Amino acid sequence: MSSRSDYVSIEVGGERLDTWTEYRVVSDMLTPADAFTLTLEIGSGRGQLAQRAWARVRDLCVPLAEVQLFIGADIHGGARRRALQLTGRIDEVEIDVTREGGAIMKIEGRDRAAYLVDSCAPVGLLRSLGDDATFIDLARAAVAPWGIEVITDQTAARNVLTGASGLTPEQRLEVDAAVAQGIDRRFVTQHVLREAQRARTPVDEYLGASVSPRARSRSSSGMVPSDVERQRVTEASPHAGETVWSFLERHTERLGILMWMSPRGELVLGSPDYTSDALYRFVRRFTNESGDPNNFAQGSSKRSGADRYSKVTVYGRSHGQDVTRSRVRAVVKDDTLPFERRKVEHLPGCTTAEQANRAAKRIMREGVASADVFEISADDHGQGRYLYAINTVADLVDEYSDSDGRRFVVARTFERSRDRGTRTELRLLPLYALTL
Repeated sequence: MSSRSDYVSIEVGGERLDTWTEYRVVSDMLTPADAFTLTLEIGSGRGQLAQRAWARVRDLCVPLAEVQLFIGADIHGGARRRALQLTGRIDEVEIDVTREGGAIMKIEGRDRAAYLVDSCAPVGLLRSLGDDATFIDLARAAVAPWGIEVITDQTAARNVLTGASGLTPEQRLEVDAAVAQGIDRRFVTQHVLREAQRARTPVDEYLGASVSPRARSRSSSGMVPSDVERQRVTEASPHAGETVWSFLERHTERLGILMWMSPRGELVLGSPDYTSDALYRFVRRFTNESGDPNNFAQGSSKRSGADRYSKVTVYGRSHGQDVTRSRVRAVVKDDTLPFERRKVEHLPGCTTAEQANRAAKRIMREGVASADVFEISADDHGQGRYLYAINTVADLVDEYSDSDGRRFVVARTFERSRDRGTRTELRLLPLYALTL
């Protein structure tokens, strides 16, 4: 990894600011609105150059200003370019001046999901779309006030985060995303992709192509991006006081879709990609091996059976007065639990057996996911040419916890401080732990 991967900069008001003394950038697939904290410090007795830098940051970084945050040095002509990590806004600016004359400026903000988390959805949103609305139509209407684009391709977003987009043209990423759906590469051109997007038609329908079973098997939900675009919505009106994010999330869970923000500020509708190549390798053995050396100093393994269930039953929309007599019912069992522990959920939003079954599996797998969590504190912000990013796969070999296999990166925090230096915190789950 480049020795300058801890080079953090933001662009605000058309200018780049990169004089930060400390920072923290948090990204979590299961928590809306990735957050960042940037700190600039000026000591007493510093010269005019430091004072001018302070004034420049102070005047540009004001609450509600929109920003883009990058990681990595921008080395012109080299293989590494700075990688965009998020597009968002500044929420708060705090300036603290000490008696000795030193000053600290702290800037806090979130990505564009903040707009959806903070704002309530209009109650009449669904009525304005008509009966033939798909879920992606609903999502586009819900986020339209902030000019947020809704996409179903997660490949390009992941490559931007890891820095791979600096090596591969974005057009190639879009073509690869279509090929991942099982569409023959010979039929995929930039013109076709643009025309399908302009017509708001799934690319496989636009081409009259069929998605291969192999392509579906790569998805944790069995759906490819075109399937996500075809999902229909009914009875999806927002509740009074429900935020835009909560409203959309309520229906993504029912439809087997996950939501997160891309680094460019787009709302991604998709599912975890467990079949991608491992971009990182983490090793910790009792005795270091020169051919495959230990490469992380701190790491914790947490295994728990507190949230696991032997049987999960989900009842959907009721018929009559007694919800347990509903015809919508799903049961999922885990025979590996050595004793009986049952959970029953009544979810009126599940109106079909398929939705109820998906909800039961999700509840079961959430318990399994929390039962085996590995957290790593690694030096630097990446390995090789890839920055650490969510929705990626890593190889893990840890003799202390008897772990040897692939894991899914569900959360990542970049951090630099005087006390700890440059670090990255990662949370890894077993593959297929997030079943949608």
